[in-house]
Amino acid sequence: MLLSKAEKREEYSGVNPSLAITVLFLSSLGIGVFFFAFPLFAFRSNWPGGWLGLVFSLYYLARLLVAPIAGELADRYGARVLLLTATYLACLLVASYFIFPHQYSLFYIQFGLGISSGIIKPVALTLLASQAPSGRQGKAFGWSNTATNLVFFLGPALGGLLFYSFQMERILGFVLGCMFLSSLLVHFLYPRDGLVSLQTAKEGQAKRNTSRSGGQMALMAAVFGRTLGISALLVFFPILLTQKLAGPAWSTGLLVAVPGGISCLLLPFTGKLADSSQRGVLVLIGMLVSAAALVILGSCSNLAAFISIGIIMGLGTALSLPSSMVQAIEGTLAKGRMLGIFQTTASAGFLIGPIFSGVLVQWTASAETGLIAAGLVGLLSCLPLIIGSLSGSQRSVFLITGAILILGSLATIDQHSSALQQNERSFNSPVQRQTYANLAMGGIVHLKTEGTDEKTAQEAATAAFTVIAELENDFGHRSPRGSVGRINSSAGKEKVTVSAAAFHLIERALHFGKLSDGVFDITIGAVTSLPFYYQQMASKDKAALVDYRKVEMDAPTQSVFLPQEGMALDLGGLAKGSIVDAAAAELQKAGIPSALIEASGDFYCYGERIWRIGIQDPRSDGLLGVIEVQNAGVCGSGDYYQYVDSDNEERSHHILDAGRLTSAHQSIAVTAIAPSTELADALATTLFIMGPEKGQTFLRQFKDCSAMWVLPDKTIVTSPSFPAFVEH
Repeated sequence: MLLSKAEKREEYSGVNPSLAITVLFLSSLGIGVFFFAFPLFAFRSNWPGGWLGLVFSLYYLARLLVAPIAGELADRYGARVLLLTATYLACLLVASYFIFPHQYSLFYIQFGLGISSGIIKPVALTLLASQAPSGRQGKAFGWSNTATNLVFFLGPALGGLLFYSFQMERILGFVLGCMFLSSLLVHFLYPRDGLVSLQTAKEGQAKRNTSRSGGQMALMAAVFGRTLGISALLVFFPILLTQKLAGPAWSTGLLVAVPGGISCLLLPFTGKLADSSQRGVLVLIGMLVSAAALVILGSCSNLAAFISIGIIMGLGTALSLPSSMVQAIEGTLAKGRMLGIFQTTASAGFLIGPIFSGVLVQWTASAETGLIAAGLVGLLSCLPLIIGSLSGSQRSVFLITGAILILGSLATIDQHSSALQQNERSFNSPVQRQTYANLAMGGIVHLKTEGTDEKTAQEAATAAFTVIAELENDFGHRSPRGSVGRINSSAGKEKVTVSAAAFHLIERALHFGKLSDGVFDITIGAVTSLPFYYQQMASKDKAALVDYRKVEMDAPTQSVFLPQEGMALDLGGLAKGSIVDAAAAELQKAGIPSALIEASGDFYCYGERIWRIGIQDPRSDGLLGVIEVQNAGVCGSGDYYQYVDSDNEERSHHILDAGRLTSAHQSIAVTAIAPSTELADALATTLFIMGPEKGQTFLRQFKDCSAMWVLPDKTIVTSPSFPAFVEH
């Protein structure tokens, strides 16, 4: 039997429902900020996609193990001790990072936050569910989910702001503050008798009431599919946005926040709808919409599409979440136990989602494929609920709709698969070859090896990816602990001792700047370190900071000094090429006789094989043509990587003319070929700015180098030795 209102008042005397919602909000906000920053930190640290997914799953594993126990204990012993235990545990674990500040300390922090969340969420929701009258539980869950889903908006937004310098200390400090404040609220405002359980005969009746196995199993299957998709979204959506839009961390955070923001606006209203008799239909519609939107998200490529799909996903979440929670506890006294099972099921989806999607990302080197597959699982998981809940014409409508969505998803995945196969064919596949891929340098790095056994190739690829990760962190101007990051932060203060690799790369970059008469200038970092720097004119004070001749190099101490505060180095014009060369050297050292390395459109190949390379059309998705190269680096520069369209015909893009500090417009694309990828990378940037007339004169001083320009009117100009297209 259900508790009377008098019993409820006695059971929760002195408990303010807003306290439970506040504790739920604060703890979720801290974890939400951590969840946004951690994937970006791992991505910049070049953790493999599968490893990243596995690490994230530790959080959900902890929640899965703890939630049912916490729900049972909430029914039996009350909430106060459980909430204090959870918040104190989180505070201690996060504080430990400041004593042992190693990136691998984040592993146990992740797991500990999962334990904390696994206790807080079911206990707080049990309190709310037991307080709410029978016909208003949907409204209560609507407001509680508004609080937690507000985190999906505020978490990424705040995370993007706090992570602007790519340091985890600010993120963890914020998490510590949220958890400590939560513990204070529980300690001082929660009555010591707290949640008093009503056991005896009622407990046995409650457990019998939870045995509605058929409908509950179908509901839990749908909940599992929904949370699997959400977890894949949380881990890989920031990476997808970074690859597709290449914006700063704060803009990525705002885009990731769109689904949560929309659901926050709608949940107070959809919570009221959950108290109606049609909540089963709301669950189905919401979950199908969310899953379908996730499938489509994998194919998005522009800002408007990402925002639109984010809005649709938020709508789906708002429709399904409160209704599914009310449906889970309907007709039972043991609300803690049932909500514990609900949270366990959700955590199972969160646990498996990152692993499932992470393996696909690792296998296909495509964040899009992982998201599409997660959405497809979400669609399939709704089928038991559809079949069990509907009959007659309603069942037919939903089955047909589901079939259409699933077929569309399969077609989308097939399109991605075909694109990958086409890419493989474009390299004129040999009989023996191994292919490896990893997330690095803001995109996907592919290694293709041949002429050796699989074990040797695997070991060589692992070593090459390790070198890539180390050098990217050392050369990147947004890596605060790397050589270049430390040089920039000490500008105008003191000289900085750097790694040998960074010192010699900067030397070569300055020499190239001298050869180009300052067209190539690595001190452009004073401008390019600003968010969306190419959208606005640089101020005169920034212009005074751009001059490669001011950089002071001290060979005996292997140190670098920038004499003016505000100066900054940006090695982006040749660092990627240098890293590709280092990876190739690692493969050669391991005994790989022939290989091709590709990093976001920059290539290096060596060995006896002749490789075919496609050249991107800068104004369409196709190719201008295919060239054949051997033992060379091939790099491209263009105005189509990062840009905004302006009122006139010229784009504002990321390649700046160091003399004018505005986007260069002599060309719209350049492809350079050189004996090394580093030289090809530097030439591509410089020749793009110079244009073909000055560029061809400049190019003559480099042996065995050639280039092709695409002009604003799409005219193609090539240097004399540039290879002819073998395919158009």
